[in-house]
Amino acid sequence: MTDPVIERLERLEQRYRRLRRISLASLLAAGFVLLMAQAAAPPPSKSPLILQASAFHVLGDDGRVRARLGLSIDGHPALTLADEAGTIRATLAIQAGGDPALTLTDGAGTIRAMLAIQDGGEPELTLNDQEHKVRVTVRVNDVGTPSVELSDPSGTARARLSLASDSCPRLALMSARGRPVADLALQDDDTAKLTLDDAQGTTRLALSRVRNCPRVLADEERSMMPARRSGITAR
Repeated sequence: MTDPVIERLERLEQRYRRLRRISLASLLAAGFVLLMAQAAAPPPSKSPLILQASAFHVLGDDGRVRARLGLSIDGHPALTLADEAGTIRATLAIQAGGDPALTLTDGAGTIRAMLAIQDGGEPELTLNDQEHKVRVTVRVNDVGTPSVELSDPSGTARARLSLASDSCPRLALMSARGRPVADLALQDDDTAKLTLDDAQGTTRLALSRVRNCPRVLADEERSMMPARRSGITAR
């Protein structure tokens, strides 16, 4: 083999060694960059996915809608639950004023119970009959006074049990026109007072205490006695 050939082979071998060193250095640099990128990458997010839609329907085996979460006709959010016949039996919704309400209905679709927050912020529970007439109302008014009211089939309140602001209980009975005719109340001194009124609202009979003794006062006698002695105050 001639000298020029040997020199050419040596030059090729030197070039091959340089290329191998460059390739090895490039691989090491690429690996280092990849490791640094993985170390600097933020951990995968564990936040739940957010699904957005105008309404969600839950279907039964027969394809009927059994539950619906969406907006009502007037644009307020509502959750409705239906029975196997497709009749809506329960609705949880936001009312027009922004207050929540829970409505329960019977198999005919008649509202039988409703729990709601009224415009003034007072909670109220109403129970209805089959004719959709309110028969029982339980509420707490804006000053914190709780009461239970019973109504007749016409919707007129006939009896009311309440707890006054001074924490004294009171039972009132009303006529068919809704006018109070009898009132039984516990006074501040823990004594009871019973008053009976006529149709015009005038007290005709009162039962109270006079000097620690029970006494019944008719209207004529009560009008003749000072109010401070009888312990009876005009309504």
